[in-house]
Amino acid sequence: MTAATYASQFAELVRQVVRLRQRFRTVMPDDIARMHARIRDLLPEPNRMDRADYDLLYRVGCLIGEGEAPMTMGELASAAEVPLSTATRLVDTLVDNGYAERLSDPDDRRVVRVQFSAAGAELYHTLDELLQKRITSILHAFSDEECQALLHLSHKVLNALMEETS
Repeated sequence: MTAATYASQFAELVRQVVRLRQRFRTVMPDDIARMHARIRDLLPEPNRMDRADYDLLYRVGCLIGEGEAPMTMGELASAAEVPLSTATRLVDTLVDNGYAERLSDPDDRRVVRVQFSAAGAELYHTLDELLQKRITSILHAFSDEECQALLHLSHKVLNALMEETS
């Protein structure tokens, strides 16, 4: 098969996953359903954030939640690869809903740093735990050898994407 044929088949798989995305939320084990309910309880009132904000929240959570020190808005925008205005809007929403805190920089009062509040850290860790549980439930369908092969190939795809975009 040619690379174009493989690409066509992979693109069709991606389209199928996108079409099934809503179904993934409705067919889930009880422990995952409970986590979804817990996340809904932790989230702000309906319509305060849209789906793209939640995706960005998780991306920002990966940056803030795993950082060693609170990030500046510029560092956050750069690391999330979004405009400063987008990062500021998201942080405003997170602060307004009690999920993040703005801190003064001890070395430069003009600099504002951002970190998760206790509620934000809980939400991020709950989302991360949900991701782990979803992946675990999916991987039960694979043998150990298949998991190793899938992990190896996924790393190759990620590395290829990183090389292509750098």
